[in-house]
Amino acid sequence: MLSNLSLVWKLILPVCLTFLALVAAAFIYIPQALKEHAITEAQHNAEETAARFKALRAYYTDHVLSKVLSETDLSADTEHKQHPNVIPLPATMIHELSEIQPNEHSKVRLYSPYPFPNRQNRGLDTFENKAWDYLIDQPDKSYKQVSANPQGQTVVRIAIADTLASETCVNCHNSHPRSPKKDWSLGDVRGVLEITNIIDDSIVAGQLLAWKISLFICLAIVFVVFLILIIHRQLIQKPISALVQVIEQSGQHPNLHELEKAYRLHTRSRNDEISYLFQAFQEQQTQLFMHQEEINEYQQRLENRVVENTKELSETKQQLSDALRDLIQTEKLETLGRMVSSIGHEISTPLGVANTASTFLADGTDNIRNSLKKNELKQSDLEMYLDDNEEAAQLLQKNLDRTQELIQAFKQVAVDQISEQPRTIHLKHYIDEILLSLKPSYKNTPVKIGNATELGIELTLEAGALAQIITNLITNSIIHGFDEGKQEGEIIIDAHLNEDSVTLTYQDNGKGISPEDFPHVFEQFFTTRKEQGGSGIGMYLIKELVHEKLGGELHLDSSPGQGIHVEIQLPFKV
Repeated sequence: MLSNLSLVWKLILPVCLTFLALVAAAFIYIPQALKEHAITEAQHNAEETAARFKALRAYYTDHVLSKVLSETDLSADTEHKQHPNVIPLPATMIHELSEIQPNEHSKVRLYSPYPFPNRQNRGLDTFENKAWDYLIDQPDKSYKQVSANPQGQTVVRIAIADTLASETCVNCHNSHPRSPKKDWSLGDVRGVLEITNIIDDSIVAGQLLAWKISLFICLAIVFVVFLILIIHRQLIQKPISALVQVIEQSGQHPNLHELEKAYRLHTRSRNDEISYLFQAFQEQQTQLFMHQEEINEYQQRLENRVVENTKELSETKQQLSDALRDLIQTEKLETLGRMVSSIGHEISTPLGVANTASTFLADGTDNIRNSLKKNELKQSDLEMYLDDNEEAAQLLQKNLDRTQELIQAFKQVAVDQISEQPRTIHLKHYIDEILLSLKPSYKNTPVKIGNATELGIELTLEAGALAQIITNLITNSIIHGFDEGKQEGEIIIDAHLNEDSVTLTYQDNGKGISPEDFPHVFEQFFTTRKEQGGSGIGMYLIKELVHEKLGGELHLDSSPGQGIHVEIQLPFKV
């Protein structure tokens, strides 16, 4: 909120808050301080008053009472006013002097738990009892209490020990017939001299002083705010407005000479922080003009360079695309070549058996024909011929069916590899065809491949891309995972339906991929068998086919000794 205020209010608010804090402090501190001072002053005055009364009584005892009693027939007692030959006791004198004291705000009282009979009916209040108990233990101290009297006035009560300070006092109290206690000793606390002061005038004076100081500070706030507003307007707001005007002109007048004239107009006869701002802005604008010209020149050169580089990059990209397309096509052709070689080798066995069976049939037929011409044909020979002929025909048909199956599987996969047209496939059957076409390449290895795909899953996609993916995965597992088929292992291909897609999983239990190689698996031309002729585009091609051709998502997980696990998400229709 403070950040949204103008500069002048950011200056005024802290000043006002500071003054208001001073007002609050003065309003709280001054009355309290004056009250404490009044209490301290009252205590000091009480101690001085008590000292004067005690000095007066000592003087009266030593220089008046003792002489009068020893030289005259006068006596000393509490009831002296009714008897002309009786003078007051020292304590009685103190009592009567306190009663005639003219100051209404200050009173002196003398009391004791051992009063003379004329005062024995007067009880002590709580303060007086506490004061007596305190001063008995610490006669050289004073006991203080600040409280309110029934009229609501603030009263400071100071109690001071009244001790027997001379032998004359001790003898008098022990020998006087009306003394309530006759075993006093020198230094005993005989009573308590209490001075009571009302300090309301001092408290009111403190409050009045606080109000006056607060009013003065408030007036000072108004004056300071007014002064800040004037100074801000004359020394800050006007120069800043002029600077803003110059800045706006800098956008309207790109001519550097015109800007310099505007700067001189607004900064003449000034040598303060605002003029420094003008000067700094002028220098900054000059540098901006120079830098802008340099930037324009550099931008033009850069644009020309970008055009040249873009052309070179386009040509390089096209060359890389052509090279990659050629590599992919080469990879496909190599795959087909391996399949042709494997299929040719696989077909040679059933064709050889079929050829042997057909030769056997031809030889048997020639023998029967010769026997028939010579009239030497026996029924047993004919029956044996028919049995052999039936067995050879069955063997011939079985091997020809096997040959047709291999050729059909290879034909479908090979056509899909070349064609890029989507078609609908039955996933489990199509994977079986791929595995059948690849079987010659792994038949003589200890690697087992299983197809656990659910029945009934149909997809519309580029079947050749899927065949290339599965072929590359199997080839990669046999070469890298099972050391070119020298180690035993198992490959499982599985697929299941989701709500709007098909999840195809491929996993083996081979060597797995090291943590160092894992981040680079899908990079172009990355291979761990470069010396053995690895191209390094097998896994890259798998990723590209999944993303670009099949519109799916691919996830690979592997660790050393745990094989690989590939998960491919495919839509129902690409």
